[in-house]
Amino acid sequence: MDARQSARKLRALWPARVKVGPAKGLRLDLRRASNWYARGTVERHVQQAIADNLKTGDVFYDVGANIGFFSMLAARLVGPKGRVHAFEPEPRNAAAIHRNAGLNSFANITVHEAAVADTDGTIKLIVTEHPGGATIDADSAGADAQHTIEVRSLTLDSLKADPPTFVKIDVEGAEPAALRGMTRLAAEHRPLLLVEADDPDQQKLRDKVAELTGILEAMDYAVAELPDSYTDTSWCVAHLLCVPKQ
Repeated sequence: MDARQSARKLRALWPARVKVGPAKGLRLDLRRASNWYARGTVERHVQQAIADNLKTGDVFYDVGANIGFFSMLAARLVGPKGRVHAFEPEPRNAAAIHRNAGLNSFANITVHEAAVADTDGTIKLIVTEHPGGATIDADSAGADAQHTIEVRSLTLDSLKADPPTFVKIDVEGAEPAALRGMTRLAAEHRPLLLVEADDPDQQKLRDKVAELTGILEAMDYAVAELPDSYTDTSWCVAHLLCVPKQ
């Protein structure tokens, strides 16, 4: 067992509290995640966009929820009268969302152990060493890809649940498929959208942003890019805040 694995196991014995930021005070089981979450500095501009745009009674969809950090933040913001739907196909991450909801006594979170895509049924999920890197998009699988598992897939258009106020989508390269699977929902309910694109290559990232912007503008959304949350790493990430035009 390497030092990183040992550290994760030790952290799991004592759930951490988030130190700063909009999620300050939330409790997290970090056996599947970096201590970055506990510091409260993870994607601060995304945290702030969620905090600025969710209110009591709203409905938040966390598509690609990982261990549920943003789901926990949203659950606190929307309160008992609101709802959070967390979508996560990687079974160990989905289990972590359940644990974190319990640690924070949130009864307003529903966990969907499924990949959000443009088809309903089953799909191959590429599992990676990095807990947040699992993807259904083969072109986005990194060098740490380990194996594939079959998981349930669903479209947001087919989901029988409270319509969302805000949808956050971070699905490791499969964002276009997730958007194609929610065109009816977006047209009927006009939620605010926050969509991530990432790539190790800056030019490829810009190409992904251009593709997503085209899809979103065709859905009649105005697209604005948030400030960069990853200025101190070699990984290139963009977050698009998308507001319905009407």
